[in-house]
Amino acid sequence: MYQRCSQSTLSNSLSTIKKLASKVKLFTKPTFSFPYQISNSRRAKRLNLKVSANKGVQVTKPASVSQQAALAFLQHHVPWIEKNAHIWQLAHRQIELPDNIHLPVLNQTWNVSYETNVITRRARIIETDEPQLIYCGPEDVDITCRKLQQWVERKAKQYFTERLTFLSELMALEFNKLSFRKQSTRWGSCSHEKNISINYKLIFFSCEIIDYILIHELAHTQHLNHGKRFWNLVAKFVPDYKTYIKALRGADAIIPQWF
Repeated sequence: MYQRCSQSTLSNSLSTIKKLASKVKLFTKPTFSFPYQISNSRRAKRLNLKVSANKGVQVTKPASVSQQAALAFLQHHVPWIEKNAHIWQLAHRQIELPDNIHLPVLNQTWNVSYETNVITRRARIIETDEPQLIYCGPEDVDITCRKLQQWVERKAKQYFTERLTFLSELMALEFNKLSFRKQSTRWGSCSHEKNISINYKLIFFSCEIIDYILIHELAHTQHLNHGKRFWNLVAKFVPDYKTYIKALRGADAIIPQWF
């Protein structure tokens, strides 16, 4: 998840930058209440500002623009940054490990218990028939989350592979390869080569929403656009697809924080 400041909002003309930079003392680094990064880009023609859930506030500048000017630019846009602070604040809040993992599409809820050891660095997930997951490993939140994520991703790969194959046969539309990602802003994609990519996060959604995304991407194997013929094809298999489009707008709230 991220928010980019629009060019109309940014004050990034050279004259404005110079005026802002003159207000920052050469050896004084401003203090901000948020994490930020300033980096050079060969492609950048002007200063760019973005708020990212993973990296906080990011300023990209041309190499010709000084660090002092970039800091002044950042300081000038603090009101806009604070307005969008919820994006990085959510990502940096304390993560609570789950007591259970619910996967609606599989009709499964797995209880989770933790057996931590401060000495070992080896971590693993034990899956029992109850159903229950037992995390065995170091008392480290990042490592624990990653092992739980890997377990969920394996479940997602298996389900999405089987379901996409079934829907492909139902629609009489072939795809080439299936890959998986954990993207911030896209649920799926389809390339000119008919390679389909699916977001792992969909595994937390209902069967109806997942089917809509898979059908949507399969329809792209025939129509690589969102024209009338594309939507007619989608509607043939998901008549109420507009309902799921609306549902996906707030879908991020469904995904557990630890994932």
